Amino acid sequence: DYVLGSVGLRVESRAGTWRVSESPRAPLEPERLREEAMSALFAALRDFPDHPAAADGLIAQGLLELDRGHAAAASAHFDALVERFPDSPRVPEALWRSALAQMELYEWE
Repeated sequence: DYVLGSVGLRVESRAGTWRVSESPRAPLEPERLREEAMSALFAALRDFPDHPAAADGLIAQGLLELDRGHAAAASAHFDALVERFPDSPRVPEALWRSALAQMELYEWE
């Protein structure tokens, strides 16, 4: 919904399929779109935890949290990717982004 909502569309996930349609509501403010994107990603990761795109979902959640100024939450999403999907090609990016988030918080060892 984050990207689609910005152009007046919405997406629904049903029984392993996606349905894109025109949104009946006015375009949302960016923060509301971020909240809806986080909700959609959370639901997708809950419903399809082992899907090949789950690592991408964790990266997206981390990036959204960074965009919202929540470095600790972002780092947690990046770290979750490394823990849950150690063989994912997204691991190097997740490690790098987690380190940047930790630097933002001045928390490193």
